[in-house]
Amino acid sequence: MPTMLRLKEQGIGTTKNIPDVVPAACCFDNFTSLLIFSVTSSVTYTHDAVFATMVKSIGAIVLAAIIGCVIGWLLRWFPKNDNRHTHFARFLVIASSTYAVITSMLVLGYPFPGIVAGLCLCCVSTTQWREDNPKGIKVLVHQYDNLWYFVAVPLLFSLVGYTFDFDQLSASDWKTAFVLIAVGCSFRLISAMILSFCGHFNIYEQLILALTLMPKATVQCALAPSLILMTAGFPELREQTKLIVYICIIAVMVTSPVVEILLDILGPRILRIKEGTSLYNRDITNSTILDEVDSKQNLQIIKSSSNNTTLNNRVIYELNPNFVPINISENRYPKPHYQYFNNTNTYRNGMRN
Repeated sequence: MPTMLRLKEQGIGTTKNIPDVVPAACCFDNFTSLLIFSVTSSVTYTHDAVFATMVKSIGAIVLAAIIGCVIGWLLRWFPKNDNRHTHFARFLVIASSTYAVITSMLVLGYPFPGIVAGLCLCCVSTTQWREDNPKGIKVLVHQYDNLWYFVAVPLLFSLVGYTFDFDQLSASDWKTAFVLIAVGCSFRLISAMILSFCGHFNIYEQLILALTLMPKATVQCALAPSLILMTAGFPELREQTKLIVYICIIAVMVTSPVVEILLDILGPRILRIKEGTSLYNRDITNSTILDEVDSKQNLQIIKSSSNNTTLNNRVIYELNPNFVPINISENRYPKPHYQYFNNTNTYRNGMRN
């Protein structure tokens, strides 16, 4: 995810909105992971019937998602966008509402559905906030970025690493861990490439999307230790549960840095945009029709269409509304003059000075 944000800031991969597709896919992936984790853990750590427990878990997650969507829809209109501290108020509203939902579900005995409710709450509430003010949710995103990277991440990984002890793992445990990690990563890589095939991405872009979805560091670190609490009434499963937690920590230690390095190397090379090669891989509001052909062709186009300046002005204006066409009549041949306000380049008579 951090690599995709950096690529988006550099304008790399924005032709097919790949840096925007990854966060949306990660949200859906997190929801699916929570659903599967909640169902499997509830079925494993219980003495009730398997089918009844499964239906109960799925129903709790669906109900939590509905509750989160309803609360998020109500929060779309609060606070008002004309207040002085609107963004800070929304930061507090999101934080307090999510904490209240998760804590309430935890008291009721449904910890994982509470996370789903908080996720849906954040997704729905920000739909209106993106459009009701000039800054959208950029300030809110920046605030939560700082909270995440400077507070939550060090606290989360330090607590998880504190419980990890290499001495408690035998050679067979390491072998089991790496086999499970290899199988899981291969399955996620192949399934992500198959799903991205429907999005009209080429094979290299599918590989980038699959790599971004392969590690699940924060989800593993947040959910795996909670299994230890579930073994209170199941002492016979305590050792196996500890092994699962250790495997999750090893997976984070292995997959996260490796995938990050691969994305840093392959991402800019595969998704690099070469400016000036095609109209379809550039921002159309910052380009002109004159950039797509050479200077001689520009002169021929202007000469042949000198009697139809209205059409030329309309075409250029549709490509870039920032251009102001000025007709200068010289020897009865009107020649368009285009002044580019967003840059220092000046286009005169179809040629760049």
